[in-house]
This record gives sequence, C-alpha cells and structure tokens, in this order.
Amino acid sequence: MLKRITPIIVLILVVASVTRYATAPSRNVAPLTPPSQPTAPDVQSLRAQAERGDREAQSKLGFIYANGYGTQRNPQEAIKWLRAAVQNEDLNAHTQLAMMLDSGDGIEINHKEAVRLYQKPAEHGDARAQHNLAMNYLLGDGVTKDVAKAVYWFQKAADQGMIPSQTALAKVSPNVTASPADKAHR
Repeated sequence: MLKRITPIIVLILVVASVTRYATAPSRNVAPLTPPSQPTAPDVQSLRAQAERGDREAQSKLGFIYANGYGTQRNPQEAIKWLRAAVQNEDLNAHTQLAMMLDSGDGIEINHKEAVRLYQKPAEHGDARAQHNLAMNYLLGDGVTKDVAKAVYWFQKAADQGMIPSQTALAKVSPNVTASPADKAHR
C-alpha cells in the first residue's frame, strides 16, 4: 500500500512546487529579441556606427553583446555600449542596462541605479520598464517599498498586455490602487 501512495505524494509535491514557481511574479521580463540574428559584418558595421556616436547603433550593439546575438556574449562590452547609448538618451538602452543592474549580469547589482534608469522609459510607455520598476517597488529594491506604486506600474504594463504584470496584479493585492496624487506624480 505504501508503495502505491509514495508516487502519488511525490507527484502532488512536484505539481504544487511547479505551480507555486510558475505563478510567482517574475523579477525581470525577457528583453526584446531582434528580428534576425546579426552576422559578423553586421556587428562590425554597428560597431563603426556606434563609435561615431550613433545612439541606436550603440543600443543595438549593447543588446547584441548582452544576449550573444551574432557574436559571443560579452556583458562588459554590452555595458560599455549601453552606457554610451544611455548618455545619448536611448530609452531601450535605459531598460536593458537597468535589467543588467537589477540581475547583476556582468555588473554589480545596483537596484537604486536600475530604478533611476527604468523611470524614464516607464514614463514613456515601455512595458518592460514599467513591470520591472513595479517589481522594485514591490520588493523595496533600490527604493522604499511601496505596494501602491508597484500596483500603479503593474497596471500600466498590464494594460499593454504584459502577462507577468497581469499575474502580479492578481497576486499583490486586488484592493490596493495608486492614489490620485501618485497618478499625478507619474
């Protein structure tokens, strides 16, 4: 009898743990993927443009090195180009660099700087930045924990179809909403 019950208990425990993991709010959502894998000449061309100060090329090159598209993954090179693009006000670079800072991907974790970097693209409608900014507020990483602000940013991202934000909203607190003063502040 015990031999028949043990596999059932194990199955129940596995399903319960997978369900818990699958429904937990996601820390960082995946970065956008490029439409196609760049080739080595594409990377060289982007590098030449980036070295001339082209912010879009700097941002793309940072993304390519951060994710290893068309070249070997190189977080330090990614950070170099993303910082250059951030200096040139590229909002995608703000989000990508913030995600690296939040996760410690090739750089020391710095939630405070990540929050600063997420703010501008979040205000301009970047759902990834909105979701990740909400997570920082929810967890109190780099900012004072503020569930109402987390809900506000989760809602902004959820309204754009960001499924992790929709899931987080359902879990955080259905009764918490952003105050009118907070909405005006955004």
